Amino acid sequence: MTMTGDGTCSITANQPGDGFYSAAATVTETVTATPGTQTITFTTVPPVSAAYNGSFTVTATGGASGNPVTFTAGGVCSITGMATNSATYTMTSGTGNCSVIADQAGNTYWLPATEVTSLVTALLANQTITLITPAPATAVNGTSFTVVATASSGLPSRIRLPDIALPVSPQESTRLLEHRVNAMGC
Repeated sequence: MTMTGDGTCSITANQPGDGFYSAAATVTETVTATPGTQTITFTTVPPVSAAYNGSFTVTATGGASGNPVTFTAGGVCSITGMATNSATYTMTSGTGNCSVIADQAGNTYWLPATEVTSLVTALLANQTITLITPAPATAVNGTSFTVVATASSGLPSRIRLPDIALPVSPQESTRLLEHRVNAMGC
């Protein structure tokens, strides 16, 4: 027997007898249908970690209710795209955790699936420096020039003179520092 609905099902057994046996007493059993359970399974698993402003997509399947798996976000991420049984998350910070949360509703015949949560650790994003106006290959003592740099992150860039080796005498130190400042235009 297969339960195909809700409510109760009565099962009746009887045996009319024959030339040797009399009819058996009828036996009735009642079975109450209970909703089935559902399980959510990630088919595209969330990453262990993701960088600030990075995105990733997760997909999942659910149980037999026919209801879609729905997603929510917690922590340092937000949902930036959603489709049937999938969602795209974008990291909103470089520190903390993002909670990828999957749910599936039930119906008359199926219980809601147990919520599934996966944690994604936020990472700082990489950045690069681009010299918009680089330093010339050579510079005559006493001339000046401008160096302009930009960071891919949009954060302000700092230009710093390289460290100089300590000379033997204080007079040599002063001469090298003056030359470096004049040559670099700083």
